[in-house]
Amino acid sequence: MGAVTETNLIETRIQEKYEQLSAQERKAAQTILENLEDLALYSSAEIANKSGVSRPTVSRLYRSLGFESFSQVKEHARSQRSRGVPVAGAPTEYSERISAEMELIQRSASLYTGADYSELVSAAVSAAKIVIIGFRNNFTLGLHLRNQLIQARDRVVMVPTAGQSLAEELAQLGPDDLVILCGVRRRTNNFRELVKACANLPGTFALLTDPSGRRYSGKADISLEIPVETSGAFDSYAAHMSFVSVFANEVLEKEEDGAAHVERVTALYESLSELEN
Repeated sequence: MGAVTETNLIETRIQEKYEQLSAQERKAAQTILENLEDLALYSSAEIANKSGVSRPTVSRLYRSLGFESFSQVKEHARSQRSRGVPVAGAPTEYSERISAEMELIQRSASLYTGADYSELVSAAVSAAKIVIIGFRNNFTLGLHLRNQLIQARDRVVMVPTAGQSLAEELAQLGPDDLVILCGVRRRTNNFRELVKACANLPGTFALLTDPSGRRYSGKADISLEIPVETSGAFDSYAAHMSFVSVFANEVLEKEEDGAAHVERVTALYESLSELEN
């Protein structure tokens, strides 16, 4: 194989081939996604054992993904930043980096024609209240999502608020509310418990993640996976930020009181002199 590029990352290959894999191969693929950071330490037999599948199934999987052997898979894994840890690589041209950012957005295009996206738009329009949760980088993503949605409708909040626990905030939610949990990788250590807690809430639970978070998708009512990995040192949130823009725009279009809400916000901007003319 040649140099690692955006088109041959393990996560990318699994995502592109996932629908073509057998049920057993998907189990093995999921195990690989869940153990990318340690994949170089495993043998093919150990992956088979962890997945509950046969070794021939693992062999078929890596060949389906374009690898000649499992040792090649492991070597490939060593070159990836599977946990989102920044690792500087060879210098690349600016144009190559921009192309990689654009490719992430293009790869996420199919998301907008899926049932989960339509359900999320509908839920965001009809919810009595939208609660967004995010920590570390996910806080930045969640805050941007909140700042866009709050211009389209009322009652959109980030939790926990200053000085409050998350439990206090979530305990107030009802069956007509929507929780959006931002869970892009390098998630906090208690993320599994947080997913379980959100799944047990009375309202609708949506998970915004990336392919490495697929293990949590089954717990959510709505789950959207958006890629973040490039061959550069840092993960890219280009596709996630693009999602926020497209999603908020569609919520505004479908929100019955959307235009009037924008007018109210704009009038207050002016009366408070908060923005430049």
